[in-house]
Amino acid sequence: MILQIGIQIISLLKTIHNKGLVHRDIKPDNFLLGINNKKTQIYIIDFGFCKTYMNGENHNTIKKMNNLIGSYNYASIHSHEFIDLSRRDDLESLGYILIYLYLGKLPWQTIENNNNLSLNLSLEEKNKLFIESTLEIVNNKNIPDIIINYLKYVRSLEFEEIPNYNLLVDSFKREIHEL
Repeated sequence: MILQIGIQIISLLKTIHNKGLVHRDIKPDNFLLGINNKKTQIYIIDFGFCKTYMNGENHNTIKKMNNLIGSYNYASIHSHEFIDLSRRDDLESLGYILIYLYLGKLPWQTIENNNNLSLNLSLEEKNKLFIESTLEIVNNKNIPDIIINYLKYVRSLEFEEIPNYNLLVDSFKREIHEL
Protein backbone atom coordinates (compact mmCIF):
# COMPACT_ATOMS: atom_id res chain seq x y z
CA MET A 1 0.00 0.00 0.00
CA ILE A 2 2.80 2.45 0.89
CA LEU A 3 4.55 1.85 -2.43
CA GLN A 4 1.26 2.37 -4.30
CA ILE A 5 0.89 5.70 -2.50
CA GLY A 6 4.48 6.51 -3.47
CA ILE A 7 3.79 5.75 -7.13
CA GLN A 8 0.80 8.11 -7.20
CA ILE A 9 2.69 10.92 -5.47
CA ILE A 10 5.73 10.54 -7.74
CA SER A 11 3.37 10.91 -10.70
CA LEU A 12 1.82 14.04 -9.14
CA LEU A 13 5.25 15.53 -8.50
CA LYS A 14 6.37 14.73 -12.05
CA THR A 15 3.33 16.64 -13.37
CA ILE A 16 4.06 19.65 -11.15
CA HIS A 17 7.76 19.57 -11.99
CA ASN A 18 7.03 19.32 -15.72
CA LYS A 19 5.16 22.64 -15.35
CA GLY A 20 8.40 24.21 -14.07
CA LEU A 21 7.31 24.26 -10.42
CA VAL A 22 8.53 22.78 -7.15
CA HIS A 23 5.96 22.37 -4.37
CA ARG A 24 8.43 22.87 -1.46
CA ASP A 25 6.02 21.67 1.26
CA ILE A 26 5.55 17.96 0.69
CA LYS A 27 4.02 16.48 3.85
CA PRO A 28 1.11 14.13 4.65
CA ASP A 29 -1.23 17.04 5.43
CA ASN A 30 -0.97 18.24 1.83
CA PHE A 31 -2.46 15.10 0.29
CA LEU A 32 -6.13 14.16 0.12
CA LEU A 33 -8.03 11.11 -1.06
CA GLY A 34 -10.90 11.35 -3.50
CA ILE A 35 -14.45 10.27 -2.79
CA ASN A 36 -16.86 7.69 -4.20
CA ASN A 37 -15.40 6.03 -7.29
CA LYS A 38 -12.18 8.10 -6.91
CA LYS A 39 -11.55 7.08 -3.28
CA THR A 40 -8.14 5.60 -4.13
CA GLN A 41 -7.03 8.69 -6.07
CA ILE A 42 -4.54 10.97 -4.26
CA TYR A 43 -4.66 14.74 -4.73
CA ILE A 44 -2.06 17.32 -3.75
CA ILE A 45 -3.02 20.65 -2.15
CA ASP A 46 -1.50 23.81 -0.64
CA PHE A 47 0.72 25.45 -3.21
CA GLY A 48 1.55 28.35 -0.87
CA PHE A 49 5.31 27.63 -0.92
CA CYS A 50 5.33 26.62 -4.58
CA LYS A 51 7.94 28.31 -6.74
CA THR A 52 9.27 28.11 -10.28
CA TYR A 53 12.64 26.44 -10.67
CA MET A 54 13.05 27.65 -14.23
CA ASN A 55 14.07 31.08 -15.44
CA GLY A 56 12.84 31.06 -18.99
CA GLU A 57 14.68 28.17 -20.67
CA ASN A 58 17.27 27.82 -17.90
CA HIS A 59 17.18 26.24 -14.46
CA ASN A 60 17.53 28.71 -11.59
CA THR A 61 20.96 28.81 -10.02
CA ILE A 62 21.46 27.39 -6.57
CA LYS A 63 21.59 29.94 -3.76
CA LYS A 64 21.41 30.22 0.01
CA MET A 65 18.09 30.95 1.72
CA ASN A 66 17.49 32.83 4.94
CA ASN A 67 15.28 30.19 6.53
CA LEU A 68 13.87 26.70 6.29
CA ILE A 69 11.18 26.20 3.66
CA GLY A 70 8.55 23.52 4.25
CA SER A 71 7.53 21.55 7.32
CA TYR A 72 10.36 20.81 9.72
CA ASN A 73 9.93 17.01 9.92
CA TYR A 74 9.47 16.51 6.17
CA ALA A 75 11.78 19.20 4.77
CA SER A 76 14.81 17.96 2.84
CA ILE A 77 18.35 18.12 4.12
CA HIS A 78 18.96 21.03 1.73
CA SER A 79 16.12 23.00 3.30
CA HIS A 80 17.64 22.42 6.74
CA GLU A 81 20.94 23.69 5.35
CA PHE A 82 19.12 26.79 3.97
CA ILE A 83 19.90 25.85 0.36
CA ASP A 84 17.40 26.68 -2.39
CA LEU A 85 15.06 23.81 -3.23
CA SER A 86 14.54 21.98 -6.49
CA ARG A 87 12.83 18.83 -7.75
CA ARG A 88 15.12 16.54 -5.75
CA ASP A 89 13.88 18.11 -2.51
CA ASP A 90 10.19 17.41 -3.21
CA LEU A 91 11.16 13.79 -3.83
CA GLU A 92 13.26 13.60 -0.67
CA SER A 93 10.31 14.88 1.36
CA LEU A 94 8.19 12.13 -0.20
CA GLY A 95 10.76 9.63 1.08
CA TYR A 96 10.14 10.90 4.60
CA ILE A 97 6.39 10.51 4.10
CA LEU A 98 6.93 6.89 3.04
CA ILE A 99 9.06 6.26 6.14
CA TYR A 100 6.39 7.89 8.30
CA LEU A 101 3.70 5.69 6.78
CA TYR A 102 5.81 2.58 7.27
CA LEU A 103 7.05 3.22 10.83
CA GLY A 104 4.14 5.32 12.10
CA LYS A 105 6.60 8.07 13.08
CA LEU A 106 9.84 9.63 11.96
CA PRO A 107 12.95 8.89 14.02
CA TRP A 108 13.79 12.60 14.31
CA GLN A 109 10.34 13.88 15.32
CA THR A 110 11.47 14.27 18.92
CA ILE A 111 14.01 16.92 17.89
CA GLU A 112 11.27 19.46 17.11
CA ASN A 113 8.51 18.11 19.35
CA ASN A 114 10.44 17.67 22.60
CA ASN A 115 9.82 20.94 24.44
CA ASN A 116 12.89 20.66 26.65
CA LEU A 117 15.12 19.99 23.67
CA SER A 118 13.46 22.74 21.61
CA LEU A 119 13.90 25.33 24.35
CA ASN A 120 17.59 24.58 24.81
CA LEU A 121 18.74 24.39 21.19
CA SER A 122 19.01 27.01 18.48
CA LEU A 123 17.46 26.41 15.07
CA GLU A 124 20.92 25.72 13.66
CA GLU A 125 21.57 23.09 16.38
CA LYS A 126 18.18 21.45 15.78
CA ASN A 127 18.83 21.45 12.03
CA LYS A 128 22.21 19.79 12.61
CA LEU A 129 20.54 17.06 14.71
CA PHE A 130 17.87 16.64 12.02
CA ILE A 131 20.47 16.24 9.28
CA GLU A 132 22.45 13.71 11.33
CA SER A 133 19.26 11.71 12.01
CA THR A 134 18.17 11.71 8.38
CA LEU A 135 21.61 10.67 7.17
CA GLU A 136 21.56 7.76 9.62
CA ILE A 137 18.18 6.59 8.32
CA VAL A 138 19.87 4.68 5.48
CA ASN A 139 21.30 2.33 8.14
CA ASN A 140 17.92 1.72 9.82
CA LYS A 141 17.14 -1.99 9.46
CA ASN A 142 13.44 -1.33 10.23
CA ILE A 143 12.97 0.46 6.90
CA PRO A 144 12.63 -1.62 3.71
CA ASP A 145 15.54 -1.50 1.26
CA ILE A 146 13.27 -0.14 -1.48
CA ILE A 147 12.66 3.05 0.53
CA ILE A 148 16.33 3.32 1.55
CA ASN A 149 17.39 2.96 -2.10
CA TYR A 150 14.80 5.55 -3.13
CA LEU A 151 16.26 8.02 -0.60
CA LYS A 152 19.83 7.30 -1.69
CA TYR A 153 18.88 7.99 -5.30
CA VAL A 154 17.01 11.27 -4.70
CA ARG A 155 19.74 12.53 -2.34
CA SER A 156 22.33 11.84 -5.05
CA LEU A 157 20.58 14.17 -7.52
CA GLU A 158 22.23 17.47 -8.35
CA PHE A 159 20.32 20.76 -7.95
CA GLU A 160 19.49 21.10 -11.65
CA GLU A 161 19.25 17.37 -12.44
CA ILE A 162 16.03 15.96 -13.87
CA PRO A 163 14.94 13.02 -11.71
CA ASN A 164 14.26 9.73 -13.45
CA TYR A 165 10.64 9.43 -12.34
CA ASN A 166 10.11 6.30 -14.43
CA LEU A 167 13.03 4.57 -12.70
CA LEU A 168 11.50 5.34 -9.29
CA VAL A 169 8.01 4.22 -10.28
CA ASP A 170 9.34 1.06 -11.96
CA SER A 171 11.38 0.12 -8.89
CA PHE A 172 8.27 0.48 -6.69
CA LYS A 173 6.19 -1.57 -9.17
CA ARG A 174 8.84 -4.33 -9.25
CA GLU A 175 8.86 -4.44 -5.45
CA ILE A 176 5.07 -4.67 -5.34
CA HIS A 177 5.16 -7.49 -7.89
CA GLU A 178 7.81 -9.36 -5.86
CA LEU A 179 5.73 -9.03 -2.69
